[in-house]
Amino acid sequence: MTAGSKPSLPYPILCLVTQLSYAQGQTLPALIDEALKGGVNMVQLREKELPTEELLALAMEVREVTLGRALFLVNQRPDVALAAGADGVHLGEEAMPVKAARHRVGDRHLIGRSVHSLAGAQEAEAQGADLLVVGTIFPSVSKPGVKTAGLGLLSQVARAITIPFLAIGGVEQGNVAQVMERGCSGVAVISAILGAADPRQAARELVEKMLPTSTHHPRRGTGSTGVAASMAKTGIITLTVNGKVRELKGPTTLERFLRDHGVNMQFVAVAYNGTVLRREEFGEITLNKGDTVEIVRPVGGG
Repeated sequence: MTAGSKPSLPYPILCLVTQLSYAQGQTLPALIDEALKGGVNMVQLREKELPTEELLALAMEVREVTLGRALFLVNQRPDVALAAGADGVHLGEEAMPVKAARHRVGDRHLIGRSVHSLAGAQEAEAQGADLLVVGTIFPSVSKPGVKTAGLGLLSQVARAITIPFLAIGGVEQGNVAQVMERGCSGVAVISAILGAADPRQAARELVEKMLPTSTHHPRRGTGSTGVAASMAKTGIITLTVNGKVRELKGPTTLERFLRDHGVNMQFVAVAYNGTVLRREEFGEITLNKGDTVEIVRPVGGG
């Protein structure tokens, strides 16, 4: 990320949540390195039982492995996240309020929040969370016996919030496409990668199965990976531009749309689905059916 700015979220997000018990015969950073080579683009260090000194030492190792390759969040510990140079902190639903965490880490760091209900998702967004992790969706090896929410919760959250969210709990190659179809920006997994004989290949297969449906529910914060995948699927889409219904061949990026229509991007303000964008975000937004774009040009005077 650039100095003074919050990291951008990629799309789709494949988040690896760590669990030291899987690191038998090799180190956790080595396992993470393999997963990154397969396509993991976010890592959440979730080792609640480690003493602070050991957690910080491990966090610094994970930061070294992920730097320039994946976003790195530390679970529950803003102090450790800051000390290790992480990109942000992830909070459990019963952890400190998002607003309190924001006060600790500032505006240049991401804050994720685990939620288990529609009300929890809405509250987390209202408090300023950047990313939600929604679950438990399917029966999970990591949390046996926990009541699952099912795919219906993902659909409810997709309709109610605007920030990116991930599905967690029993997500694997066989059901990840169903999850993405419900509007998720990605998934968070543990055993689907760390429990695999080949973590790199397991991550690669997850990414491949996420991509075919990644254009269904684009959300702000998406990055170039999702755009490239979306561009591979072409067709005619309908959207509203300055109050008029338009048809275009797509999906396409907002930046390309503006260029194709002769818009000087240095001298316009653009709102996407009601949210005014920064100019650097134009290339990160994929236009899809039903989107609304407002382009405002300044009126010269003298």
